Amino acid sequence: MNTLAYIEGLRDKYLAAMRREIQQRREKGDLLGVEVAARPNGPPGHPANVKIIRFDLMTGTSESPQPSILMGEAAEGPQVGALQAGEIEVAIFPFLWEACRIWLRHKDPDWSGLSAWYDRWMDLEGKKDSDEDGLSGVVHFCSEPLAEGGGYLVELDFGSAPAEAFTDLLKVLSQMGASEVHVGLSDGSDMDVEIAGELKQPGLTPAGFTRLVADLLGELDEVETVEIPEPLVLRVKAPGVDEPFLSNLHNLWLLVQRTEIEKRPREVGRFIRGHRESHQIRESGTKPDLSSLRPVIKPSGFIDQIRQFAMDRAKETKVGGVKTSALSLVCRHLVADLWVACVWDRPNGMQFVTGSEPEEFGLSHEEVLERALANFLEARPAVELTKQDGVTLARTQDNYDASLLLDDAFWTQVQEEMPGALLSCVPTRDMVLITSTETPGGERALRVLASEFASSANHAISTTVLRREGGKWEVHTPTPDAQIPPPVRVQMPAEMPEPVKRKRPWWKFWGKR
Repeated sequence: MNTLAYIEGLRDKYLAAMRREIQQRREKGDLLGVEVAARPNGPPGHPANVKIIRFDLMTGTSESPQPSILMGEAAEGPQVGALQAGEIEVAIFPFLWEACRIWLRHKDPDWSGLSAWYDRWMDLEGKKDSDEDGLSGVVHFCSEPLAEGGGYLVELDFGSAPAEAFTDLLKVLSQMGASEVHVGLSDGSDMDVEIAGELKQPGLTPAGFTRLVADLLGELDEVETVEIPEPLVLRVKAPGVDEPFLSNLHNLWLLVQRTEIEKRPREVGRFIRGHRESHQIRESGTKPDLSSLRPVIKPSGFIDQIRQFAMDRAKETKVGGVKTSALSLVCRHLVADLWVACVWDRPNGMQFVTGSEPEEFGLSHEEVLERALANFLEARPAVELTKQDGVTLARTQDNYDASLLLDDAFWTQVQEEMPGALLSCVPTRDMVLITSTETPGGERALRVLASEFASSANHAISTTVLRREGGKWEVHTPTPDAQIPPPVRVQMPAEMPEPVKRKRPWWKFWGKR
């Protein structure tokens, strides 16, 4: 199958699903419209700047209309093929017609061509004729370009538009001067063959892994030198920067160990993209958007490491006659060995908010923390609950799972369903364990699970068990029958990979086929 046939097939699959849904809705009598243009509520902090989009369907009643968007499961894999667009060859990876990810590299992009393309193919003036199902060959959505992975990311829903809209867009990107364009999502198989092969070796060691990551970083234009002071630690220096920064690979190493061998390059590739993304943001000088603030739960050990690092560099230096201040984070103590820190949410990771940044926005540290919490509560996905042996495992699958500790409304709801005082623990970043004082065997089971997860997972936080009292968390004193022996570190087998978390675009939450 050639590349254009692959793209046509994606469109045909989406349209077939759309036509089935239209027919079913018509039979139910609740179809109000097809490809309806509207301006939806935006993501947190951006209610007034959202583009007009086209919903696939509008269902329900005139008094209570319900917009719907159909979307399949996210796709990723090896390169499918390539298309020539002007002077550049566009790499095509697996993607969805209704949720297409396009990444491009450009030093100083002018997005007017992209805007003109969107206006042309969205057809708000209604120049295109509709077929018997109400489909008129139009694009449904084009996101604002987002700095990502050293380039820019654009997400699109091509709707019922013909394949010509896709190839026309690639021509626009070429004409605006993009030097590199990728469509879809790679599984890491496009990585250097030798490095990818070594990453897949069962006997991969921390030292060998560190060397491979150093080699990958060393190939980037954004990196001048990479040194390895010790296994799983890199000293990376960017061009034009006096001092290198330390990159800790411990969490990435744990993730790689728990990931299916064939998928290791994908995880390392995401780390590399995150590095390029951070460099791009630093170089741009553009302030982050306050709507991307999020709270994260961190252990005291992490905060202590940051403080020790700051102390090691406490000798003030002068740059251009101005004293530089020691590194600090925007954070506050929560309870016991747990802290709340602030991060900027990025497509490929998180970047901690440093102590000097709030002033740039005219805010105090406390105001930044409150804004981060408000953003988290407004954007939080539905909580997935799994119950077993008296313990409930709560997850949001967005890398901010542990921040559920801060959601008072969630705990009020949980309290209504559990007798006694609530007990909770956050052994890792991606889960919250819950039980209660009146759940038989619950506390001991929670402690056992917390010990196992914290000793075997990446992004470990704490095994401290908390008790909910008066709407606040406090340390819970273990009952005699809940005592467990000291934890034994457990290595999870490679054939039990951690589920890959993919952030769905905010505009894709209305429906799913």
